[in-house]
Amino acid sequence: MRAEFIGLNPCDTLVTVSGTTCADTLQLVLTLPYDYIEEYVCSPELSREYINKGHPNLKLVIPIEQDKKVREHIFWKKYGVKYYSYYPLKENGKMDCYLNTPNRLLTAYNREVFRYLDEKYGKTWREEVPPGIFGLDKSLDELRDESWLVKTLNRRCKYPIVWQKKNKGRVLRVAYEVNQDGYITTATILGKTPRTFRKSVLDVLQSLRNEPTVLCPGKDTLCIQYRLDTMPLLPKADVVITGYSTCDQPVLMRYDATLIARTPEPRLEAGVPVCYLNERGDTIVPYGRYKFCQTDTIKGIGFVYEDKPRDARIVCINDAGKKLFYVVECDNGPDYVKEGLFRIMDEKGLMGFADSSGHIIITPQFKFAYPFEGGKAKVTFTGKQKVVSGSDGEKHYWDSEEWRYINRRCKFVQP
Repeated sequence: MRAEFIGLNPCDTLVTVSGTTCADTLQLVLTLPYDYIEEYVCSPELSREYINKGHPNLKLVIPIEQDKKVREHIFWKKYGVKYYSYYPLKENGKMDCYLNTPNRLLTAYNREVFRYLDEKYGKTWREEVPPGIFGLDKSLDELRDESWLVKTLNRRCKYPIVWQKKNKGRVLRVAYEVNQDGYITTATILGKTPRTFRKSVLDVLQSLRNEPTVLCPGKDTLCIQYRLDTMPLLPKADVVITGYSTCDQPVLMRYDATLIARTPEPRLEAGVPVCYLNERGDTIVPYGRYKFCQTDTIKGIGFVYEDKPRDARIVCINDAGKKLFYVVECDNGPDYVKEGLFRIMDEKGLMGFADSSGHIIITPQFKFAYPFEGGKAKVTFTGKQKVVSGSDGEKHYWDSEEWRYINRRCKFVQP
């Protein structure tokens, strides 16, 4: 009898019983022992315990046969940190064996060490780290493991419109096989299932057949639930595709309506790198484009900073991640909405007004404009910015000899 682990979550165990004339295989589905892992192997609490004892260490994965190079890296001695190498990567980037601890736990463990190093050395240490550290090396987030497969199915499988209109859900099981090189070779739906549901899943798996993965070779199954928003979640479902009982649009269009901010930093605060995901986990606004301003959830429009080291302007984006216009900064944040409008700017710095839905009401054209008050706004086409006397350069005002007043239709009116 031989037992071997395949898969990650749930952890599937194959027990092969061999005889002289025949062989059979029994597949058992076991729960990955999260309680044991978090208590004895990998958790933020364990990481803090090591830090308090003066033994901070990081979890990482390195290319095979490069352990010596990483071990002798100057980073460890300079910052007093040790490392634990989980499993090596082959030269082609594939895993030599398979992680039995989810990436999210490894990252959470390391983040405690990141906080410790930030407090002790600032953030300059981040520029000196070797590759392969979970939580810093973004390439590790893209490992094509079972979590990747589940997320891909969650993202790409569409709820059939015809069944959504009928307020019908479905639970199905899909069996797939991975060859020795890590490629998905076959996929079949187990049991009787309407054709549109089968096609939704099999089309996605078919598109992944040329994708190299770190999925364990062999056969495996996934439970997929198509549910309407009024239906309960199936606890054992690996993949959940949610539809809406009152909507005749594809579910992905509904999910894009809300974006949620994520950052690799310990806290979501002004100026940290930020990306925005929709409710299904799709990255709509990737890292490297903007920095966080004050919007952690975007419904309609939101505000971010340009990703610039100096003089970063505030940008208004919509819930599809599209840049709309620049926004006037006020009290270290976006301009306040006054009488339904806030001040915006174009590339040249000229000011105009937009409403709280992101629609431009008055095209940017003024050198400076004050917020609306009593149905009127004070504006000018001339002048320049000056420093308020005695403010040490922290406060400014606009100096002009030609001020006028406009209404919401951009018509000139009496003061």
